[in-house]
Amino acid sequence: MNLTTGVAVIVALVVLYSTAWLMLAHRARSRVDTYIARERDRGTNLSYGAETTGGFPLRLEVRFSDLAVDGLPHMAKARLTAPTAIAWARPWQLDAWRFALPAGVSIDAPQGTLVLGSLKGTLGTVLGPGATPGGQLADIQVESLSITSGDRTAKLAAATLDLRLPPTPPHAHEEPLFSISLRAHQITLAAGVVPLGQQVDHLKLDATWRGPVPPGKLADALAGWRDDGGTIELQSVDLAWGPLSLAADGTLTLDKDMQPLGAFSARIMGYDAILDALIASGGIKQNDAALARMGLSMMAQRGADGTPQLKTPVSVQANAIFLGPARLLKLNRIDW
Repeated sequence: MNLTTGVAVIVALVVLYSTAWLMLAHRARSRVDTYIARERDRGTNLSYGAETTGGFPLRLEVRFSDLAVDGLPHMAKARLTAPTAIAWARPWQLDAWRFALPAGVSIDAPQGTLVLGSLKGTLGTVLGPGATPGGQLADIQVESLSITSGDRTAKLAAATLDLRLPPTPPHAHEEPLFSISLRAHQITLAAGVVPLGQQVDHLKLDATWRGPVPPGKLADALAGWRDDGGTIELQSVDLAWGPLSLAADGTLTLDKDMQPLGAFSARIMGYDAILDALIASGGIKQNDAALARMGLSMMAQRGADGTPQLKTPVSVQANAIFLGPARLLKLNRIDW
């Protein structure tokens, strides 16, 4: 091959690749337009100030400015806003997309406001047996999140969330709608409602939401999910809250008043701190606490590191969290 032929081959390859990239960019924009139209038909109105496609030659990027979404699923009065939203993928790997909202995102709803300082992650297809599509997996990273409801605000410094969607939506209460793995750190709870202090070092949980959620308003949809036997299965919960460490598993749903209802099996370290908190909050008298402390000490077992551990049921009911028969924490009523 002489020089002229070599140059001609390179030019041809560049032209072919550029043409393929432009076709993929056009297809990406068409899919975005189709998605927006489909969601608008479902009651979700997505708008933006500008849309640009770029990233040539090594990636395919779609960028939106002044993104606004009115009418989130099951929340017709909710509004999501983000100054910038970006999604990109390699032209040769379009089943693995990355996304980012680098300037943050805000969601305003009647129940309160959620603000994220930044959000980024990946979305890809999970392969099942025989290399067949087995669902979707999103890996999401969040920094600086706050949730405000009325005059109460809770915050966390950082969190990661793995969200797994099955290949088909559920049709019965025992089938999964999605599964999550959450890791949250440096959580600041709302003031005035926490007997163990406002600072939670970390919360880790693995859970599966089981059962379909019917369309409609959020309260009606959740009521339908509950009535059909829907549950949230928590395979593991790991909580470090001041002097308290807790590991638990159990099931959560909603009661007839649409409030959390759950039963868990827990292993607790630092249970003395719970009794101190119950005394301080008036949940238990000093003399009763002394008897309880003695009884719990007799029931406790030594862990691998020699630390006393208490195995006990924990329940969520009547707008409170109970450690056995003793109320540990009163919960605010959820107004859906």
